[in-house]
Amino acid sequence: MVNNFMEILFKKYFVDGTNLNDIDSTTSTNQSVLLTSALEAGISEGIVQAYQNIDKSSKASLLRGIEAKDNSAKQQRVNGVPFFIIENQNVDNSSKRKHLMFSGGQPVDAMTEYLEEAYKEE
Repeated sequence: MVNNFMEILFKKYFVDGTNLNDIDSTTSTNQSVLLTSALEAGISEGIVQAYQNIDKSSKASLLRGIEAKDNSAKQQRVNGVPFFIIENQNVDNSSKRKHLMFSGGQPVDAMTEYLEEAYKEE
């Protein structure tokens, strides 16, 4: 059943040039190409619709999470990857802390210098 479904999708997309997100114009039911392909492969309509609903919810949740992380990174002035944030708190747990942030791929010597600066005794 799954192999048949995949073959149907591959043919529609790669051979026929069908957008799998479109409404299937070959039916009068206004069903999506994905749904009609699943039905054609023998997958029940209930299973496909349940998956589509879960998927929409998951996508929205995932998008909100990505946007929250993106906003947090922007607030910290993160503008490239990799990006390193190092926080050093004194051993005596005093409120005196040092923060080190640097962006992008750096030569080993530069990273070593940054780390030594962050952990150097004052």
